[in-house]
Amino acid sequence: MLRSMYSGVSGLRNHQTRLDTIGNNVANVNTAGFKGDRVTFQDAFNQTLEAASAPNERGGTNPQQVGLGMNIGSMDTIHTQGSLENTGRDTDLAIEGDGFFVVNDGQSDMFTRVGNFGVDSEGNLVSQGTGYKVQGYAYDEDADEINTDEIVDMEIPLGDVVDPEATENVKYNGNLNSNTEPGETVSTTVNVFDNLGSEHTLNLEFEESGENEWQMTVRKDGILIEDEIQVSFSDDGELTSVGDEGTSYSINDFEATVQDFGGLSDSAKEDLGFDIDDDNGHDEDNIQGMLMRNDVQAGNAEAEDVAALAIEVEGRYEWYHPDDINFDSLEEGDYSPDVDPIFTQDQEPQNDEEVDLLNAPGGIEFDLGDVRQVAGESTVEGVAEDGQAQGELETYEVDSAGIITGTYTNGETRQLGQVVLSDFTNPGGLEKLGSGLYQPTRNSGEPSYGIAGTGGRGEIAPGALEMSNVDMGEQFTDMIVTQRGFQANSRSITTGDEVLQELVNLKT
Repeated sequence: MLRSMYSGVSGLRNHQTRLDTIGNNVANVNTAGFKGDRVTFQDAFNQTLEAASAPNERGGTNPQQVGLGMNIGSMDTIHTQGSLENTGRDTDLAIEGDGFFVVNDGQSDMFTRVGNFGVDSEGNLVSQGTGYKVQGYAYDEDADEINTDEIVDMEIPLGDVVDPEATENVKYNGNLNSNTEPGETVSTTVNVFDNLGSEHTLNLEFEESGENEWQMTVRKDGILIEDEIQVSFSDDGELTSVGDEGTSYSINDFEATVQDFGGLSDSAKEDLGFDIDDDNGHDEDNIQGMLMRNDVQAGNAEAEDVAALAIEVEGRYEWYHPDDINFDSLEEGDYSPDVDPIFTQDQEPQNDEEVDLLNAPGGIEFDLGDVRQVAGESTVEGVAEDGQAQGELETYEVDSAGIITGTYTNGETRQLGQVVLSDFTNPGGLEKLGSGLYQPTRNSGEPSYGIAGTGGRGEIAPGALEMSNVDMGEQFTDMIVTQRGFQANSRSITTGDEVLQELVNLKT
């Protein structure tokens, strides 16, 4: 009788544990990334009243045993996939498939399915609930690839600035009409950047100079950089040479010298539009300097040798192409041409100062290898293959492989890093730490770090969170069954008590 009561006690105790587990599952039905638990039972020791006997003259007998109650067989975490909820937040991530995000508290890695991440004040990608830093692979600028050899804290440095780069390669394609008359020109313009990030126009002009021959002229912001560059084609329209450099042509620098406008001849001034005989009298003092091409001295120069003129505007010196300056307006105090200056400087221009108008340390290479000469419309156009203005990191996005790509204000996109995932041989062996975190145990196996979508790891769903995998219908069914089991075990105890009471009553 006492055995039955203690068996009932074990049933009560363990059904209570199962009911606690069910209650915890129900409580976390709306907890992101939560994985439900289950409790299974097994019978406890059995007291042997009589051992089994082997057959002899009589047949054998089975053992006679009385059970002594039940124990908890296992408490398992069910790592099935939860439903995904779209949140629209760039830093919310969910895993579709196996694996865990990796976060670090500054001392050790922990693992989670909860992807409600955010960016802290220092640009670290962190778990919103704990502040632990999300781990991943950094982008190696020198190698121009993600460095998967080292796991580091993930950073999204909003406001990060990328330096400007000069355009050094421009590729051209299209056609030069073979029926163009001698002396006629074809031009094309492309926008390029200097090493300070300022945007400029680069113009190539082709003048038909003979059978299968053209003369190419290069201008930057309207300033003549180089001319009389021979461009030759074969009879079947294939480009054979540009200057002496095959199908490409390079200009390494273009330095102009600052000289005094007053040293220019009267005829050259008039060719520029500066009327020296104007009754109002154009004032040469309004011109603060001029840039002369090819080291030509002012006294021997012609108008086409003048690359730019400087005027003073509110204490700064702005350089303009001569064609963009209206000398009459300048005389009347209008210092605002309708175009942007070629460049601006704070210091007053000094005579004999050299200025690099190309502003491309590596020079500029013009690749004309895809230009042809056949009968038909001229369609030559160029594309700058590099160069950029200064840019600031403005937005970012995460793809299914966990790669974080930033978009800068200058239009450039750049990889910032890649979120790492980890998987385990036995995820059920992980120990729960609370806040959706797990840590490895001796039965979970060591973490296997890697990229989403590889090695059995799931893919990352950006802008979403994984919901709890708890099934409410299943939990309420288990709750009813567990409740009835608890009631039945309590009945075993009360029945045993009644039998004991009958024994006590035998003395009366």
